[in-house]
Amino acid sequence: MLHLKRLEELQIENPLLIYDRGYASADMLEKHHNVAYLFRLQRSFNAQIDRMPLGDFKKEINVKGRIFHLRVLKFELSSGEVETLITNLPRANLSSDDLKELYHLRWGVETAYHTIKSALQIENFSGTSQLIVEQDFFATMFLKNMVAFVKLDSDPIIEQNENPDNLYHQKTNENLLIGNLKDKLIIAILDPRPKAQARKVNAIIKEAVRHTIPIRPDRHFSRVTKHSKRFNSSRKSSL
Repeated sequence: MLHLKRLEELQIENPLLIYDRGYASADMLEKHHNVAYLFRLQRSFNAQIDRMPLGDFKKEINVKGRIFHLRVLKFELSSGEVETLITNLPRANLSSDDLKELYHLRWGVETAYHTIKSALQIENFSGTSQLIVEQDFFATMFLKNMVAFVKLDSDPIIEQNENPDNLYHQKTNENLLIGNLKDKLIIAILDPRPKAQARKVNAIIKEAVRHTIPIRPDRHFSRVTKHSKRFNSSRKSSL
């Protein structure tokens, strides 16, 4: 709800809020009565929606005793899984294909979360005090931003130089880039000589261009839920 309050403060004209599974609820739908939204639903979110066939429908849906006029879009993915989206946007504004494409744009957000949680281990703190947790958090987010900045330079160079005979387009190997930044970023930042600092940064970008991975379209990963503790609080990999 704090995000909605912040959105009002930003005064963005005609925003569209896109949510992953797990966010939809009667309370959330009521809070979004005056803003456009697109929710992906979990299975068994609503029995009435579960019984609906594949297609694009405008329905009156009872959610926890409250009535909402929703547009429900159900379609089958290439994996065979049925995906369900709900929105308050009419067909005159956005078609079914538009809604699918809009939700697909969230994939960049999901991969960013994966990088922050897995490659950068943001939940792996080097201590338990508030100060240490905050230091680790902001150091991790700083490194994530540096990864994004390097990719802004390296990805266009890779695209420009790639072999047209490649089966897939290429992009920067983010995992290798993170390892490279952990070793070399602080050395570049601490260099007081502007020209030497620029050379070190350019060397990082050139190294990123050398290491690529293919971009595989429409790739899907199964979601695995883990409940065990992932990290030992007494061991923290250096950033």
